[in-house]
Amino acid sequence: MLLKNRVAVLTLLTLVTAGCGSQNSERELTYWSANNPYEQEFAKEIVAE
Repeated sequence: MLLKNRVAVLTLLTLVTAGCGSQNSERELTYWSANNPYEQEFAKEIVAE
C-alpha cells in the first residue's frame, strides 16, 4: 500500500511539473476550415480581428 501511494504521488508530481518549464507564452493555433463558403468567410473574419 505504501509503495502504491508513493507511485501515485510521484506520478502526480511528474505530471504537474511537466507543464512548469520555461515556455514561450505565445501560442500558435493551426486551423483548417471546412470546404464550404460560410466557414471560410467566418475564418477570414476571425483572423482579421
